Amino acid sequence: MTDEKFALEVAHAADLLAVSLVARGAVETEEVSHRELMRQAKVLIAAYRSPHSALSHSEQVLDVARRHLTALRALQTPSGLFAGGDNVQSPPDSAFTINDVCDAFVIADGGGADLGDLILMLAEIASAASDALLAGGVHTPNHRWELCAALARLHRSFPDDRYLRRIEEWLGEGVDIDDEGLYSERSPNYAAHVSNPSLLLLSDVLSRPDLRDIVERNLTTTLDLIRPDGTVETVQSRRQDQNDRFPLA
Repeated sequence: MTDEKFALEVAHAADLLAVSLVARGAVETEEVSHRELMRQAKVLIAAYRSPHSALSHSEQVLDVARRHLTALRALQTPSGLFAGGDNVQSPPDSAFTINDVCDAFVIADGGGADLGDLILMLAEIASAASDALLAGGVHTPNHRWELCAALARLHRSFPDDRYLRRIEEWLGEGVDIDDEGLYSERSPNYAAHVSNPSLLLLSDVLSRPDLRDIVERNLTTTLDLIRPDGTVETVQSRRQDQNDRFPLA
């Protein structure tokens, strides 16, 4: 059952970005990273599909989404990884983008003939990156789960047992969570934005409730780290958020 009130609020929040992107029209490729390009494209496709959006079934939305995907494809190197970002042709950095590519594919799939070319573009981008993501390594502990999530999403839409085997190799290292429910980086930021959502996705795609249990352990620990001002304590973090306030939301 769909929570209509929640769906309406999500659509309105997405429209805040989508309406401005459509009004702008042009894609500012020199100022926007591959991750942001794809995030924007996903929001545009979602706005087109949502009956709650002010841009529902707008041809302008599809036109701007095409421009975004064309710009994104141009940033994809012969390896299938994306140029730009903090690391050069990085599998985990590219995995963040491919996760959004695959989610956008799911959103667009079944949306009718008008979305046919976008679906094909998304599939081509995902396919081009797949071999590099299968072979690639990582830079930080949380990157393992972002990379695994990308492989799981690829398998969800483009089934291939190679993706599953590679995920099992990464999971075979064990999830880096301690007895207190903190991941090895002890970072509220990376737990909330990378490890937890990635492990939840893996739990769903792989039918692994034990991975969901790990996320619940971390969230339970987070309850004890909430400060009076509604932020989460970060002094324990081993990452760059150690001295920053992190909002609970």
